[in-house]
Amino acid sequence: MEAVDEIVVLKPEQCPGCSARFSGEEPTPWRHQVIELPPLQTGVTAYQWSQLMCLTCGMVTRAPWPPGVPSGTYGPRVHAPVALCTGGYRLSKRMMQQMMREVFGVPMSVGTMSPLEQTMTAAVTAPVEEARTYVHEQAVAHRDETRWRQGGKHAWLWVAVTSWGTVCVIRMSRGGSVARARLGETFAGILVTDRSSAYHRYPVRWRQVCWAH
Repeated sequence: MEAVDEIVVLKPEQCPGCSARFSGEEPTPWRHQVIELPPLQTGVTAYQWSQLMCLTCGMVTRAPWPPGVPSGTYGPRVHAPVALCTGGYRLSKRMMQQMMREVFGVPMSVGTMSPLEQTMTAAVTAPVEEARTYVHEQAVAHRDETRWRQGGKHAWLWVAVTSWGTVCVIRMSRGGSVARARLGETFAGILVTDRSSAYHRYPVRWRQVCWAH
């Protein structure tokens, strides 16, 4: 790896044969890199949220809530691995519960994970829409789809790839209406496909470049 956090220099100090002291530097020392994860230690912050009564007018005031502090039990760095593993890596909630407990030392019920997933979905909605808009505006887009399992049912994973952005969606259909919904009816660029019939139903103004498998 190019990114190195620490360099440890190992140099012999003296000759084991005659005990003479070494001097100088080796121009090209042998290199051995070890990749390690940082120690995991769960942090728990307790907020003591006080309210006080004004001795002059009797009004009771609670301290303002700090910006960025979650109102729930878990912070964003707990939300992230739960959403990634149960959504992207398709780990079961039961296995994720075990992983959070054994790897991170975070107790969590299975029922808590669905609200965490929903919170993460809401957090990434704006960036995802921005990526979709970006893909719609590009001069060239590559489209493809592949089989997928969603909730025990047969589905399709659709992908649109451009030079700087990729958007994936899961839909229960492989029809052309799904493809048009993903790129938009106003897409006027060059569309690179694999000759699937779903792309043949596009409007004539869409210029298509088809690649065979």
